[in-house]
Amino acid sequence: MIIKKATLQLTPEQTYEEIKDGSWLKPNEPYAIIHRLAVLPFHNGQGFGKYIFSNLLTVGYLQGVRNFRYDTHYKNIPVQKIGQDIGFIKRGTIYIDDKIDNKHMGFELNLK
Repeated sequence: MIIKKATLQLTPEQTYEEIKDGSWLKPNEPYAIIHRLAVLPFHNGQGFGKYIFSNLLTVGYLQGVRNFRYDTHYKNIPVQKIGQDIGFIKRGTIYIDDKIDNKHMGFELNLK
């Protein structure tokens, strides 16, 4: 087993409605959210994060979704890099219900 977990949420989320220090490119269009990406530690650095992101984007695209978002905390450099390497753009800061670190970076990818 390579994947620890990953989720593609096809419904909007209230925490994504307000973004600080920036804005969503397409704030009023439907979007899917990539959540809880995790790879088992002994598979880190092997490209599985990009593979998982790519598969989740494909699933969403096949269901008609063209806008994708995800968030991660500011210290999670590996997940920031995976998204940016695929084409996600940092759009600003969102605040989520997280007792450890509620300030997260919001990323967005808009496909044609």
